[in-house]
Order: sequence, then structure tokens, then C-alpha cells
Amino acid sequence: EAFNNLLFAYHHTKDTRKAMALMPVALRTAKTNAATYHNAACIYVRAKKLREALSCIKLAKAAGYDHLAALKVDEALKPLRKNKEFQALLADVPEA
Repeated sequence: EAFNNLLFAYHHTKDTRKAMALMPVALRTAKTNAATYHNAACIYVRAKKLREALSCIKLAKAAGYDHLAALKVDEALKPLRKNKEFQALLADVPEA
């Protein structure tokens, strides 16, 4: 949970450098807190690493992340909304 909270804080303070440095460790622990994938996706978008962001969204869905609908409306993920893979991943997720 601590790594997820750090990613969240770095995302909201726009400290992409620190977030990216933490990412490898945070993602290793994400299986126990799927929200980490959401925060990681947001950071990857800011870092212009859209493939990695999509990978995090896939992992969040596979992990049973409870807030998939939030991914569809998260402003940080807006650059992905027109991406066909993003749309397909979340097509079966009801609106929030």
C-alpha cells in the first residue's frame, strides 16, 4: 500500500522523475494492491509511455481492480481514450 500511496503522491505533485524511479518496485507489489496499476498508468501517460500505461490497465483488469470505471473517466488517462486497445479493454465495464 505504501508504494501505491507514493505513486499517487508523485502523480499529484507531478514528480514524474521520482515516480518513474519507484515504478519497478511499486509494480512488483501491485498484485496485492491493484490500485497501484491505476496510478502507474497515469504516471506512464505523463511520461509519454503509452504502451506501458496500457499494460498497467490490462494488469489492473486481470487483477480484478474494483474501480475500472474510474479508468474510463480519469483525466490523466485522457490521451488513451481514443486508443482502440484501451477502448476494447474497458468496453465491458459499466459507466461509473
